[in-house]
Amino acid sequence: MKEIRAMDSDGIFAAPVTELNPTIASEYLKKIKNPMDFRTIMEDRKPQYQKISELQDDLILTFDNCCVFNEGDKVYYDHAILLWRNLDSIFYDVLKQVRESHSSRRRSKRKKR
Repeated sequence: MKEIRAMDSDGIFAAPVTELNPTIASEYLKKIKNPMDFRTIMEDRKPQYQKISELQDDLILTFDNCCVFNEGDKVYYDHAILLWRNLDSIFYDVLKQVRESHSSRRRSKRKKR
């Protein structure tokens, strides 16, 4: 999440849309049935995840909601698409780091024996 939040430097996905933009809340909720944002993911959803794919699904939902709601607004739409397209490489890099970390821990445990 750290990497994806860093890419959202303007904080467009940082908190619920209805909180960040109360003037559009009712319109947004009419169009978007399952709102999602980074804070909801971190505070509410993360403790429930059983698989990494569940996090990916919520991130995709976040960006898809933005695209659906902002179809005519190129700035928001394009920003969502940019982050969405980078998800695979971000997850790949993070998983690679985790694997390397686990491998180095295993090697260090073997040396201690």
